[in-house]
Amino acid sequence: MALNDELSELFRTMAAIMEIRGESVFKAIAFSKVSRLLKESSLDLRKATEEKTLGDIEGVGASSAKVIEEFVRTGRSTDYEELAASIPAGLIPLLEIPGLGPKTIALLWKERGVTSLEELVKAIDEKKLEGIKGIGEKKIESIKQGIALRSQAAGRLGIVDAMPIAESLLERLRKIKQVKNAEIAGSLRRRRETVGDLDIVCSLKDGDDNAGAEVTAAFVAFPEVQRILGQGNTKASVLTAGGLQTDLRIVPAENFGAALLYFTGSKDHNVKLRGMALDKETTLNEWGLYKLDDHEKAPKKTGEPPQLKPLASKTESDVYKKLGMAYIEPEMRENRGEIDAAIAGTLPKLVQLSDIHGDLHSHTTASDGKASISEMADAAIAKGYQFIGITDHSKVR
Repeated sequence: MALNDELSELFRTMAAIMEIRGESVFKAIAFSKVSRLLKESSLDLRKATEEKTLGDIEGVGASSAKVIEEFVRTGRSTDYEELAASIPAGLIPLLEIPGLGPKTIALLWKERGVTSLEELVKAIDEKKLEGIKGIGEKKIESIKQGIALRSQAAGRLGIVDAMPIAESLLERLRKIKQVKNAEIAGSLRRRRETVGDLDIVCSLKDGDDNAGAEVTAAFVAFPEVQRILGQGNTKASVLTAGGLQTDLRIVPAENFGAALLYFTGSKDHNVKLRGMALDKETTLNEWGLYKLDDHEKAPKKTGEPPQLKPLASKTESDVYKKLGMAYIEPEMRENRGEIDAAIAGTLPKLVQLSDIHGDLHSHTTASDGKASISEMADAAIAKGYQFIGITDHSKVR
């Protein structure tokens, strides 16, 4: 993890601990601001520390500058350690549960003595959370769902963290002269909340027999790559600095659409499509849609498309059309009725940015935002919004 990201996470956690402890809301807000500033900034904090210019950075006060300086020089923060030691250690991991914020954690701790995930699960099972002011049945159900999501996401990366890594790799890949097409695949393309790994599919321009090896060599040398797990002419696997395993697959341009469809998934969606293909006496795989009899007779080599002209393979739309249905957006490919809807022509439309007419939750510099009310209003008008709701934190406790 980059230094700025490490410090951003440190300040985020410190702000949360302050809220759990019931400290001044203004200090917690200030540390939250620093967390966002560092996450969104490309500031060279090592250089600023060496040149003693941390205090010149807008939003970084004396106490936060002290934390940054010590962390840059030693890799630790005594302020953080002292703050963390002031609450039960098991409360900090609870911050990673979706829907469970510092104020709720504080209530659980002070009202029911909950100090760990195990104790929280037990308290829910034994119905010990009932009666806490502000924590009703809906909130308890939300906490249960958050615990389940956290359990499912163990060892996975959130979409907010994974997408910038994927987009950066994709942007670099598309700039390689031999690359014709390149797209993100897998669960990230389906916009799942968390991903276990990242898949990228690309095809090459014609005319260079060594292009595959050159592309994978360039790919594993990208600055985002931390460790090379494997490399060949048609595939490369790496670990990024964020700990995300990324697999690059290179396929012929003729088979790009079928490969993208296959590696996007989901597994259940693909299984349903393959079953439909067989019903039509065809077969669908990562190389394309083929007549079943011809495919079974055609010569095949591992890692290469069969020596047979596909019925459809260049684009995903071609494959869906040949199977008798409309194109299905990646976000819907979970085998939850989308295939039947595509056949019937009743697929719902995804929400687009143009469908959003306003924002009812926004903060300004009056609390922990980065822009004034006037600037927020101007930005809302520029986006074509019809309304905007300002929801700054109250300064009255």
